[in-house]
Amino acid sequence: MHRARFLKVGLSYTGACELADALDSLPARQGEAMGLLLAGIVDWGRRLSYVEIARAMGIGVEGVRKHIYRARKRLKVYSAM
Repeated sequence: MHRARFLKVGLSYTGACELADALDSLPARQGEAMGLLLAGIVDWGRRLSYVEIARAMGIGVEGVRKHIYRARKRLKVYSAM
C-alpha cells in the first residue's frame, strides 16, 4: 500500500520500497501515526495536524506525539545502519 502511494509522488521504485520497508519495520501504532502523517503530504499536499491524526487513530494528541517521536527516533537509527 505504501509503495504505490510513494511512487505516485515521484519517488524512485527503490526509494519507495526503502521508505515503505522502514515504515513496516515500526511497531504498529508508530507505523500508523507516521503513515497518516505521510499520507496527508502525499494525498493532500499538506501535513495532517496531530489533532487530525489523533482522531483517525482514536487516541489523544499526546499519544500521537509520543508515537511520532518514537517512530522518528527508530527511523533515524534505521537510516544510520
